[in-house]
Formats: sequence, structure tokens, C-alpha cells
Amino acid sequence: MKDDLVEKLKNTHFFSVMSDSSVDRSVKDQEMVYLTYVEDGKPVNQFVDIVSLEHAHSQGILDATLVGLRNVGLTEQDLKSRMVGFGCDGASVMMGIHNGVVAKLKQMCPSIVPIWCVAHRLELSALDSIKSVPLLAELKETLNGVYKHYSHSAKASREFHALGKVMGINVVKPGNIDGTRWLPLMSRALEGLVKNFKVTLVHFENHASDPNDREASALMKGRARAIHRSLTQYKMVMFIHLVLDILQELKQLSLLFQRDGLTLQMVSDGLQTTTLSLVAMQTDPGPRLQKVSVSTLWESGDRDSEGNLHPLSNWPEDTAELGTFGNAELMEFMEHFQSILAECGDFTSGEAAKREWLDLKVLVQRHYRHIEPQVLWQRLLMGTIGREDQFKQIKVIVEITQVFPMSSSCCERGFSSMKRIKSDWRSCLSNEMLSFLLHISVHGPPAQQFNAEKAVTKWWSSGCGARRPQFQD
Repeated sequence: MKDDLVEKLKNTHFFSVMSDSSVDRSVKDQEMVYLTYVEDGKPVNQFVDIVSLEHAHSQGILDATLVGLRNVGLTEQDLKSRMVGFGCDGASVMMGIHNGVVAKLKQMCPSIVPIWCVAHRLELSALDSIKSVPLLAELKETLNGVYKHYSHSAKASREFHALGKVMGINVVKPGNIDGTRWLPLMSRALEGLVKNFKVTLVHFENHASDPNDREASALMKGRARAIHRSLTQYKMVMFIHLVLDILQELKQLSLLFQRDGLTLQMVSDGLQTTTLSLVAMQTDPGPRLQKVSVSTLWESGDRDSEGNLHPLSNWPEDTAELGTFGNAELMEFMEHFQSILAECGDFTSGEAAKREWLDLKVLVQRHYRHIEPQVLWQRLLMGTIGREDQFKQIKVIVEITQVFPMSSSCCERGFSSMKRIKSDWRSCLSNEMLSFLLHISVHGPPAQQFNAEKAVTKWWSSGCGARRPQFQD
């Protein structure tokens, strides 16, 4: 599998690198390295290697990343001439403008585009945008109180489930909202609170007002009174359902941002769709809020719902406007990637690219406005749009846009595989063997479909001495 990857990378024009760090079961810092490149007209994410960090500072992370790239045959010259982007989380050691990994990479490859993983950024943006809402702080305190009340007391948890059976409600365990993934934790905790709402209110009311309950401490009774008071407020009930509606939209956007093969166009379209859905809630409440019969809780205001990228249906119809549409952006793009385009044998001149861009606009305007942009670019790269050599320059430019590493979620999935493989019982696995097993786990075919011929052939032809399969005969 690794040999196949090396061959694929030799035949691809451009690629981007994604990198992230984590600690394995043997308490070693590990750097996970992925690549994004175009295959069959579509961007794909490919696991490259996992490398132990000598140091966790920016130079140590960069050195480990370069080691992983060299292990699949990519040299420093390949990085300078073919690497167009670098994706990572927003940690200062990665994105620091003076001494971060990105700053050091730019000294080597000035044209690369650093991209902060949109999935990570969505979590932080959503949390920052509602920090100023006073009710949110109260809601978080209430959810934390409910979780502590039942997770720290077996008696309270037992009474809670017994009360649920009496009331005919199948209660669920209260969720904890303290963690690195705020959106799913908050959504799960709120869903559980709504499902357990009646049981929670009755139990906390009894807890707070029962003078014969001598086992409950003063702290638990005080917490029960505060939570009961908060959950019986009309505005808090409305706010809970409003937040659930908002989180449902953000959840769909988050799942989109975690997909493999995510492109800049998909990010822009997803953001525009979510923005429109949230703006619509100003006048048309979401399904959760409608259940509690409230017209709106949002103040009206002007929002800009224009996307940064234009769907094909929004391309200008006027001939004069179409003639100049995108020309300035094309020139800026070619100027930024001038050094990389100069090294690409399939790209000959900017003037030819401008002419092909004009031909492509006319072709799309007349025949392809009805299809999705991602389908259009895939067909273009596969050569099914236009004549065989009609858009040679534009294909190069489109390929660069398709390999931008918009999300590093694949690295997180790689770490999940690493933790399954390198468990407490296998904590002494070498990094070489761990890398082989990760290749099989992440990209390998099912055992029933595996063809061992290539592996056996490689084993037969490698090694210090001759193989002796008939030694025992």
C-alpha cells in the first residue's frame, strides 16, 4: 500500500499537507501526517505516516512532518514546487506568525496557503459568538449542576431512575459539557435534559423541599434549589429550545466540515446555507421552538447572506459582465502561485490560461449551469468537458484549488485508529509497525478482498539472503 502511494504521488501535480499531534498509550508525542491530492478528478485524503516527536515545539513538529513526507519519497524540492497548502488546528505552535510551524514552512515554500481547520474553527466561533448571552452562562451552570448531582451520588442517580419508571419516562444519563468538542457535548446534554425534564423537575423539587431527607448534604440541597429555580423560568425553557434549533444547524455544518475530500466550494456553500437557516429563525422559529408555541426570540437585524464563492447559477448572464467575471481573481491566483506554476510542465502561460478561462465561461454558461460546481470541476479534470486539450492551463489551476486542506478532521480519525491499535496491551509497538497497521486500518481493503500476491512478491525479492520455501522438503 505504501509503494502504491509513492507511485501515485509521483504522478500527481500538486498536493497539500495536514498535520496534527497527540499522545499515544505509551505516553509518547506522535505526529500524524496526511496528504490531500486529486485522484480521478476528486480530492482525496491519504494517511502518510506517524512519527514520534523528539520535541513538541514548532521545529520538532516540522522535523517530524518532513520525516513522514520523506518516507513516501517527497523531497524538499517537491515541497517547493508542488506543495500548495498546509492544514492544521489553530494552536499557536502551528499557526504562529513568527515562530510557528506555518512560519517556518513559508520560509521553505513561500507560496503555500496555511488553512486553519474549519471543523476546529467552527467550534470556537460558535462558542465565542454566544458568550455574550447572559442566559448561556446560566444554562451551562445548570447543565453542569445536573451532571454533578447525578454522577457524584449513587443514591441520587438511583432515585432519579426509580422516579422515571414511576412516571413512565425512560430517562437517560445527564451529559457532561466539559470537553474539547463543545458542539456535540452541548447538544447531547440538552437533548438529555429535555427528555428528562419532568423527572428532573420533580426530583429536584423533592430534594430541595424535603425536610426529612437527612442523607442529602446542604450543598446538594442548595444546588437542587438553584437548578429547580432556573428550569422553571419561562425564558430559560424557551432559550433551551432555541439553542437546540441552533445546534442542529451547526451540527449539520460540523458534519460537512469533517468530510473527507472537503473543498473550498463546499465550505462556502455550507456556510451560506447555515447562515440562511439561522437568519430564517428570526421570523420562522425552528421545529424545537415551535413545539413550545413561541413566535420568535431573536431581535431582527440585517444579515449579509452572500457567499464568497458564486454558484454556477449566479454567474452573470450579460455578455459584457461575463467577459470580465473572475478575471481579477484569476490574475491574483496566478501571481500568488507563480513559482509553483513555473515548475509545472502542463502550465505554459498566464495568457493562455486567461483565454481558456473565457472559453470555459462561455461553455458553462451555455451548457453546464444546471450542475453542481464540484461535479463540473471533477468532469473538467477528467477531461469530459470540452476537447481533449482545450483547458490544459485551467485544469492545473482547478487542481490547485481542489487540494486546499480545508479540514484536518482526517488526522483526528487517524488518532482514533491509533488508539484502537496501540492499546494498553500493545503499548510497545514500534512506530514502523504502527504506521503499517494504520495504513491497513485507514485505507486497507477488507480481508476477503485482499490480494496478497504483491506482498508475497515483495517478501520473496527482499531480505539479506535467498528465500528457501522448500527447506523442510
